[in-house]
Amino acid sequence: FEVDIEALGKGGTGLGTAPDGRPVKVRFAPPGARLHVVPQGKRKGVWTARRVSMVQRPEAWAEPPCEAFRLCGGCALQELHIDAQRAAREDLALRQMGDLGATVHPMRAGSPAYGYRNRVELSFGGQRYVSEEDKAAGVPLDGRFLGFHAPGRFDRIADAERCWLVSDVLNEVLAGVRAHTLRPEAPPPWAPREQTGFWRHVALREARATGAVLVDLGTGEGPAAEVEALAQALLSRELPGGARVAGMRHYQNAGPGDVARGIPLRTWGDERI
Repeated sequence: FEVDIEALGKGGTGLGTAPDGRPVKVRFAPPGARLHVVPQGKRKGVWTARRVSMVQRPEAWAEPPCEAFRLCGGCALQELHIDAQRAAREDLALRQMGDLGATVHPMRAGSPAYGYRNRVELSFGGQRYVSEEDKAAGVPLDGRFLGFHAPGRFDRIADAERCWLVSDVLNEVLAGVRAHTLRPEAPPPWAPREQTGFWRHVALREARATGAVLVDLGTGEGPAAEVEALAQALLSRELPGGARVAGMRHYQNAGPGDVARGIPLRTWGDERI
């Protein structure tokens, strides 16, 4: 059915009213849009639906810059101008307050819509998550990927060559990580179902006041020489604006849990920034 998205809900979902009069919540549904959706279930009288297509764009439409939009688990409101996003969040806060009598001040924000975060954490995988259109076109699902887990999928990665929420500096470091770890002759990425593979997680953190970057690399058991080569490549990599990779820390996680932590093995350069 088609539904008009009337407001923003928790977790970045859009809220509307189904044809039967019950509330419906949809992910990747900017307020002001009209969507064609497929219901997926009902709980406590509220429908959950999956977006199929956008019938009508919101008035404050914005073109999403990210190729992984609607594939990875974040940035659900990229199709809405940042000012409209802030207005929708302010409205959500007012509705959450209810009749408490509290004062909700107008939302203020000094940061732009993109490039404001100083940390990003990514996961490796051997299977990627693609759109229905790409799947129908026969885009390969198996390979070597680094990006973000698709919503609700521990075994599929939304491959990301860059993340628009972090700076050009961190994206350049990410490019260096991808160039080394995803090459065909490198050890394979971690496969969570088979519990095999080597590359597992990488976290990048930037101290913008000094231009220093710290890399945390998580792997399974495997060749230490590969990690050594990556560390040397990153510490010598030229970055925008005179920034530099000040240090890389390597930890090992041979357990089944998909967590970005493990046993510390070695540090190159600075341990902290």
